[in-house]
Amino acid sequence: MVAKVYVVTGASRGLGLGLVAGLMKQDGTVVVAAARNPGKSDALQKLVQQYPGRIHTVVLDTEDVASVKDAAASVDSVIPEGVDVLVNMAGIMDDQIVSALQTDGSDYMRVLKVNVVGSFLTTQAFYPLLKKRDVRIIVNVSSLLGSIGNQRAGAVPLVGKAIAYLSSKAALNMQTAVLASALKDEGFTVVSTCPGWVATDMGSRSDTKEAIGAEPGLTVEQSTEKHLALISKLAKHDNGKYISAVEDKEYPY
Repeated sequence: MVAKVYVVTGASRGLGLGLVAGLMKQDGTVVVAAARNPGKSDALQKLVQQYPGRIHTVVLDTEDVASVKDAAASVDSVIPEGVDVLVNMAGIMDDQIVSALQTDGSDYMRVLKVNVVGSFLTTQAFYPLLKKRDVRIIVNVSSLLGSIGNQRAGAVPLVGKAIAYLSSKAALNMQTAVLASALKDEGFTVVSTCPGWVATDMGSRSDTKEAIGAEPGLTVEQSTEKHLALISKLAKHDNGKYISAVEDKEYPY
């Protein structure tokens, strides 16, 4: 049997790339780094060269059903023993941070397609590979901004704005809850996690910082350390939870 195998989507930059780098600090861990254009990420290719045989890159475009299926088939051929952990990290934000009714409809649909449907298609395609092993963990990377309860209470940034991104994360949380129920009897642990507000390209956008009135509170390395610590201790009783990696507590859906 090979060591623990992770599949990380959105692995060419930001938090996805950070997770790949962080996982390389865990002895023997093997990572499938999935992204739309992994060959164009110099930082990812540098990691591949630095850790020969431990990082496998695969093309995976979450907007393309055929691409997702081809990626799973490719991983199955390279690592026939199966996959332990799937991290659905790939995601995008609204083109512009504007009030809800100013949102462009086509932008709204694309965000939902990538962040929600794309994560589902990836989970669906990798489900047979996860079943080959006993760990069976699926991590849907969400956000505090996806909490409907906190939005209603005005307890989150971007109240009344960025409706596409916020709605996508709320929908992703429901997806987590439904899959957690559907896969419970098969020994799966399906969770939504919040990595915190991180200084990535997306998190550091000027319009985001202006709308919130602050700077991101975490570096990629800080978020990655906390995220991996959370993932490492996930157990069956965590199935269906919505958890902050930074605060190490559950969020209300």
